[in-house]
Amino acid sequence: MADNPLDRLKRVHDLQKAGETTKDTGTPSTTPSTGHRTGGKRSDPAWVMRSFFLRKDTDQAVKKAILELESQGITYDKSELMEDLLTGWLAWYRDGGSLDDYMRTRTPRG
Repeated sequence: MADNPLDRLKRVHDLQKAGETTKDTGTPSTTPSTGHRTGGKRSDPAWVMRSFFLRKDTDQAVKKAILELESQGITYDKSELMEDLLTGWLAWYRDGGSLDDYMRTRTPRG
């Protein structure tokens, strides 16, 4: 079970107060204000956080497909998938291009 974000934040605060670093304890480094890991998409200004709804069966099928890709050594997460799908849709919408052609060049197997 994942830690509560407030528990993680308290643990980081306690470690900092004691003069310890999170690297010494083997736990991921987190930002004091949010409790999230440093680095990655959250700290990259080129990315923005969005939320949306998916049907459960679609979400489960996507998770399964991503796990299958990972078992083949292909790293592809939901953010990358959404970026590729939306970029392809925008190309189709703006330029009248072929969404199929675009996606063939962007998918991990493409």
